[in-house]
Amino acid sequence: MADNSSTKKLGFADMIKAKINKDKEKEKTVDIEIKSLGGLVTFVAPPVKLMKKTLDVAGKNDGEKAVQAQDYLIYSCCPEVKNHYKELMKAYEVKIPSDLVDALFNAQEQQEIMKNLMEMSGFDIKAMQEQIKNS
Repeated sequence: MADNSSTKKLGFADMIKAKINKDKEKEKTVDIEIKSLGGLVTFVAPPVKLMKKTLDVAGKNDGEKAVQAQDYLIYSCCPEVKNHYKELMKAYEVKIPSDLVDALFNAQEQQEIMKNLMEMSGFDIKAMQEQIKNS
C-alpha cells in the first residue's frame, strides 16, 4: 500500500457529502444549438452506466447496434423529446421513439450531442480518440 499522507482519509460523512455532490452532477444540463430545428434543445447528463453501455456497444464493431445504442442515449437525454414522444412520433411519422433522433437531428448535430453527453458524463473524449487511433 502506498503512503499517501497528503491524501485525506475519507469517513462516512465525506461519503455522504460526495453522494450529494454526485446527485447534483446528475442534474447538469446543456443547451445545444440545433440549426436544422432553428434553436436550442436541452439535454440532461446521461447516467454513467448508460454512457458506458453505449460506448461498449459502439466498440464492438456492430454498426447497427452501435447506431441503435447512440440513438437511445440521445433520446433518453432529451427531455423535450422523451416527454412528448407520442406527438413527435405522429408528426414525424416514425414507428419507435428512438427513431426520432434521426428525424430531428442531422448527423453533424448528433455528433455534437454525443460529444456534449460524453463530456457531461466525465469521459475524456481526446483520450478516447487517441486510444482508438492507436488500436
